[in-house]
Amino acid sequence: MGLIVFCNNLKNWLIEISNKFNEVLLNSSNTLNLMQIIGLAVIAIIIPMAIAVFQKKESFDKLDKYVFLDFIVKSRWFLVYIGMVYIPLFFWDILPSVFRLLETLIWIAGICLIVKTVADSYSWVKGNTSVPRLRYLRRLKNKEEMAVVWGSLWAIKKLDFREEHDFFKIFAIKIDNLLKNAIKNKETLSKMLLDFLGNISNRTTSLISNCSLKIFNWNAYLWDKENIVPKNKERKGITYFEVSNPIDRITDLFIERNLTEGMDYALFDVLKKFINEDKKKPQYLDRFFNVFYRVFFENFGILIKESPSWDNYFPKEWKITKENILDANNFLTSKTLNRFLKWAQYRIISPKKDYDQELDKATSKLFPEVDPTIFSKILIFVLSLHDPNNWGKSVISKKWNFGGMRFVDVFSGDKEGKIDYKKERKNTFELTLIIFKEIFTEKKIKEIIKELKALNNFQNTGIEHRRDVLLNIFEEILKYIKETKRKKG
Repeated sequence: MGLIVFCNNLKNWLIEISNKFNEVLLNSSNTLNLMQIIGLAVIAIIIPMAIAVFQKKESFDKLDKYVFLDFIVKSRWFLVYIGMVYIPLFFWDILPSVFRLLETLIWIAGICLIVKTVADSYSWVKGNTSVPRLRYLRRLKNKEEMAVVWGSLWAIKKLDFREEHDFFKIFAIKIDNLLKNAIKNKETLSKMLLDFLGNISNRTTSLISNCSLKIFNWNAYLWDKENIVPKNKERKGITYFEVSNPIDRITDLFIERNLTEGMDYALFDVLKKFINEDKKKPQYLDRFFNVFYRVFFENFGILIKESPSWDNYFPKEWKITKENILDANNFLTSKTLNRFLKWAQYRIISPKKDYDQELDKATSKLFPEVDPTIFSKILIFVLSLHDPNNWGKSVISKKWNFGGMRFVDVFSGDKEGKIDYKKERKNTFELTLIIFKEIFTEKKIKEIIKELKALNNFQNTGIEHRRDVLLNIFEEILKYIKETKRKKG
């Protein structure tokens, strides 16, 4: 009962206010004209601003047009705002005067919304564009529009590095969301990723370094999607190639740019985190590090120029030592060794230089416990093309293009005089017998020694010197094997 009384009182109160307001309006014959003029004036202000935006030719040209129309002017709602201004005026003399208050309130609301749009447009034209751009990109959900906008954005050659990082954070969120249903969204994903791939050269080194982990995680996620078959189900021809292929290529370029632009220290930290962040499947890690080491060795010459102390950042547990190679759980030392041997063999068989300093440095730094001058000769012997019946002769008859230098890290305080040569030689022989155990058997070593000793007729003294070096190494290895057997009893 009380509620009914309250509603009746409220109704009477609103009618009384409306009547009083109507009396005020009736006393001013120009009120309607004034409201029309104000509406026209406010709407007219935004027209030159829109023209200024669309005539402006800047880096963000395409993105800014979308932002201005959809986020600043809110073109989908702007007609509603205009309707709020002019529809009440249209019905001003048609509807009973009791509606004047409601019509005026709607008109005021429309004017306020248009004025806010004008204020936002003015701020935009004055150059306050960063925040609206980011808000627009966060809220953007239309797939077709997303592909166009991100493509135009990544095509910009010079972005402020802070904006670039902010853009990538939003881009990563969009890709993450689309990847949840990669097959359904593969066209949009493919377009967005290919546009990003095609403009990686425009991205700053800072972005490449800081966003590598995200790229690598996308790579791992798609590999899982492609290679995991649900239990008791068949794959039914599902393919992620249109998405995984751009990600693979982006991964290659991110690794390359980190290595060749002095960001190797950050890359190695990212890789360690990447391995330990989630339990990655051995098959995936094998594939991923095949790619990593291919890029690593292909760009090794640039790496050592851009980052002279690269080996200080290269994880110690990935380097090739006796302890690491015997650790059954240390997958990456074996991967380092296998990829190095392939790379080294190609350079030994098809040398590009008279002297290969890059191969020297790689050998010295990736095998930190060996004597590099001895181990390099062992590598030459093992990796060179040879006649099975005259292995020693085949090796010493060719010119050796590396192995005569020792690199000392002056920054670490190491000096030539501090090197324990006896320990190095022992480590060299131990590692050789582990890595090349099928070649360096006692029987085969004796056969090589016998063959080398039989080679006496030389016209080229260089060949004679190489024979003596190789013969000395094999005799020392044989001696080490015998001493080891004697100690074991």
